[in-house]
Order: sequence, then C-alpha cells, then structure tokens
Amino acid sequence: MMQAPARVADLVSFQPRPYQSTDDLRAVSALIRRAYARAPGWNAWSFARFDIWAQRRIADEVVRGCCDWQPHMALWEDEAGRLVGAVFFPDSVTPYRDLNAAVLLVDPYHRDLWPTLLDWAEAHHDDLDLPDPALRVEVLDSNGVLTELLQSRGYSRLTAHFIRRAKTLDPTVREPVTLPPGFTIQTMKTKDQVERHLHAVKTVFNFEDTLPIYRIVERARSSVPELALMVVAPNDEVAAFARLWLDTFNSVAEFEPVGTVPAYQKRGLAAALLAEGHNRLRAMGCRTATVDSWSESVGANTLYAAAGLLPVDEMYEWRAST
Repeated sequence: MMQAPARVADLVSFQPRPYQSTDDLRAVSALIRRAYARAPGWNAWSFARFDIWAQRRIADEVVRGCCDWQPHMALWEDEAGRLVGAVFFPDSVTPYRDLNAAVLLVDPYHRDLWPTLLDWAEAHHDDLDLPDPALRVEVLDSNGVLTELLQSRGYSRLTAHFIRRAKTLDPTVREPVTLPPGFTIQTMKTKDQVERHLHAVKTVFNFEDTLPIYRIVERARSSVPELALMVVAPNDEVAAFARLWLDTFNSVAEFEPVGTVPAYQKRGLAAALLAEGHNRLRAMGCRTATVDSWSESVGANTLYAAAGLLPVDEMYEWRAST
C-alpha cells in the first residue's frame, strides 16, 4: 500500500472556491503532474485524461456555447495561492450527463484534504437531488488513504475496473514495426487525414467527434503532432490508430485512444502502432509509456501485454451506500 509523502506544512482552514477561468484548468493540469512526480499512484486521473477532458470543455464553450459543467467544480488553494486540491464532475456535460461520478484530486503533501474534498462532493451531489442517490468516486488501488476513507463512509468497490499499464523504454532498443504490404503509418496533419481518423474512431468506439472540437483538443499541453499515429490501408482508409500524449515534466507518455477498424483486425496493425509509438518516444527521450485498459477487454489486454505494457495499478469506482 502506497504511503503519501510527509506534509511540508500543517493544513490551515482551506476553503473551496468555484471555477473562474481556463487558468484553473491549467492549474489542475499542473497539480496532476506535480502530484505524479511525488506519488504516481496517488490521483486516479492521469495528465492525459485530464488534458483531453479540459480541452473538450474549452471546445464546448467555444464551439457550442456550453459551459454547464463549470458549477460542478471546486478548487482549494494554499496560502501562496497554489492549487492543492480539486473536485469536479466530469460527465456534467450536455447531452452526456452523469452527475453521480466525481473526481477528487489532491497534492500528496496535503493528504488531510481528502475528507474535505469528499465532504464537498457528497454535499454537492446531495444538492442535485438526483434519481440515483449514490455518488461514485474513482480511486487507484494503491491509494490506501482514499480507499480507507471511502470504506469508513460505507462506499463499496465495484468489480469492473481499469488496469493501469506501463513500460520502461530502454533508449538503446528499437522495436520492429511490421505491417502488411501496402499499409503505411502516417501522422495526422491535413484536414482530410483528421476527418478520416475521426471516422475510424466513430467506427471503433461509436464516439462521434467534429473537426472544430478536435482541433481544440489538439491544443492540449500534452499534445505532440508526431505522436498522432494511424495505419492507412492501400485504399486510403484509416485502418487503425494510436494517439500518444506526452508529459515532459515527468517523462511519461500515455496511449489514448488505440483502436483497429473491425474490417482490418487480426493483421497486427495495432501492435505495429504501439511499437512505432515506443520508438518515437525513445527518440524524444521519454522514459515511460503507459495505457489504461478496461478489465473486461480481453483483446486489448492481450495486445498491451504482448507489447510490454504490464499492469502496475488498478483503478476502481467506489459507490456510496444508499
């Protein structure tokens, strides 16, 4: 069980404040990176997951004029004005609204903030008066502090979960990249390439994106154009894709998303993309590649294990008793 680092200062009376501007999103991003450097198994949300989510919220406001998620965020700062804690409800967005799931983020040096953040999340959730009264919180299994807090309040752990996987990248190694004849690996640069990529993502995950929104997502702090990879078939269709996001502060990268169009499966395309991605990360000096895989996705877990992305943690949802 992971123990948090000792606090550098005793907590004073921290008070939450509401979301104010996109500067707050950048501050949360910095908090996640800072916390990871001190304790990788502390916060459930990774830098990439938050960066993508934050850019989508910016896109909601710019493209759709929608900012209905903002009242569902609270932030805690220390005496110097540095962010040390945050709570938000990630799915509080029209039309995909699920106000039962909350994300809690804390600086490891301020571990005593966990009860305060959970208090706020529970009170805010109660005020929403939802048909389903059970709040859910995502927790890494290695975070014993938050796990024990949730247990003490009657939360129960759900069965299905994400597996956090990682691979240390030896800079002296280059992995073979093998593709069927006529297939090539390309990066997304032109409008046509991005649109074909978005069509492939919709085919695989049934998630429909638009070009204006995706262009804003591409501006994420961790976005690197050379790491937006796809396999193109001889007929110019996007057959598979793998996007990597890079945290230069911690020298760690994350695959999200990875997929193969059903008509092109069983040809080793995703494996080739993972190998190419690892090689490009090595060339950039990145030390670690990561990915989160769903526990019930047998094919994905087999793929990642074969590529050397091995389990290092598990991420569960804990559900409040009703």
